[in-house]
Amino acid sequence: MAGKNISKGYVMENVNNGEKTGLIDNVGLTEKIGLGEKIAYGAGDFASGLVGTFTGYLAYFYTNNIGISITVVGTILMASRIFDGITDLLMGFVMDRTRSKHGKARPWLLWLAFPTGAALLLTVTMPASLGITGKIIYAFITYNLVTTVCYTAINIPYGALNSLMTRDQYQRSVINIFRMIFAAVCGLIVNAVTMPIINALGATQSSWITLVASYAAAATVLFLLCFRFTKERVAEGNTIEVSTISFKDSIRAMLKNKYWLIISGTWVLFSIAMTFLTSSMIYYAEFILGSNNYVSLISIVVYGPCLLTMGLLAPIIKKFGKRNAAMCGIFLIFVSSVPILFAPANVAVVLVSRAFSGFGIGAVMGTIFAMVADTIEYGHWKTGRRVQGILYSSLTFGARVAAGLGTGVASWLLGSAGYDGMSKVQPPEVFTMLKIEFIIIPMALCALAVIGYYFYKLDREYPAIIKALTEGKNEKTL
Repeated sequence: MAGKNISKGYVMENVNNGEKTGLIDNVGLTEKIGLGEKIAYGAGDFASGLVGTFTGYLAYFYTNNIGISITVVGTILMASRIFDGITDLLMGFVMDRTRSKHGKARPWLLWLAFPTGAALLLTVTMPASLGITGKIIYAFITYNLVTTVCYTAINIPYGALNSLMTRDQYQRSVINIFRMIFAAVCGLIVNAVTMPIINALGATQSSWITLVASYAAAATVLFLLCFRFTKERVAEGNTIEVSTISFKDSIRAMLKNKYWLIISGTWVLFSIAMTFLTSSMIYYAEFILGSNNYVSLISIVVYGPCLLTMGLLAPIIKKFGKRNAAMCGIFLIFVSSVPILFAPANVAVVLVSRAFSGFGIGAVMGTIFAMVADTIEYGHWKTGRRVQGILYSSLTFGARVAAGLGTGVASWLLGSAGYDGMSKVQPPEVFTMLKIEFIIIPMALCALAVIGYYFYKLDREYPAIIKALTEGKNEKTL
């Protein structure tokens, strides 16, 4: 016999001794999300991109401006990403238990906007008086402050907010497209202007401080705008105490969600591939193509097609499904890399090939978080428990730990090849290693991800699952 029946709001769940049977209202399935709210949600990922994309440049800053060896930098980044993955899991659990007048996810945007901006600025304000040991310690502490603590605490709830805004599968896809368009625009801008501005300002530490201060201020404002103009619908009116679900039970529910496991696996592979590509790109541009300013051109030709793809993705998803769009996209990334194998130093070949890969990246990134939101409903149906925070955080946990290992391995490989960040001349082994990291490793990982997408069948099962949930049924009761 049900201990409580919640009839107010957009989520209705029967609770019997802490067990959820999965009965949901259909209001969240029909209410449309306005253009302004979609833009506000997208602004949140622009803010995240200002932080996340820029931190990708810190390795270059540490090696070429501060003088820390690339192997030490790689170790710092790898350790930080592993810590970051662990805090992702903890943050997901905390978010699932959050109760505030602003909802479950949105309040974190309010609470962490200013600390995140301040932490980003601290990464480049390293005192010049520090010795090399002090600089390493400072880099480790401030890098972890911005990535492991602040970025995690604001980005995990931001990602889960998608699943709390609506249950409508198509609406979620459109919201995710807006998110990724803003992310791509941010990536395009940051990658296009960072090195040219740094070089124009003299390529000194003060140049980095000036630029990062503007990134930090913009990120803070955009996070606050996202908080102000978005709304949680799915969780609204839900008075069930999430504390009835223990961390152990949350993990158990996650591991029973086969489609989440598939998506997580493919996202990990994609993330490692992009980590190798992006972490080696600035070095590849400088030493293979001849100038680090080519990073801007590569970014423009990648993010332009990426944006175009996202703009056209909604009708493609509606006709062919998210899985098919993503699988074709990641296959295109693989195929488009082949010409660079035969002309690795030809700027035109690299730019054209990376432009085609941009179409594939747009398809993958434009679908991933909407697919994760769908797996939340599948998990709710499968286990009777809805644990969106732990699912989102565990996804990023795997991706960030893997990306951290990828960053560390990429840095160690360059270091083992003899790379010296303070030298303008590098040994031949460095050029070979850069080609492996920029071309071959990403190709291999994308090929594996195509296989993973093949086994994802949730697109066609989703309508029946939602119908069962609205009727108060889950797999245990069918």
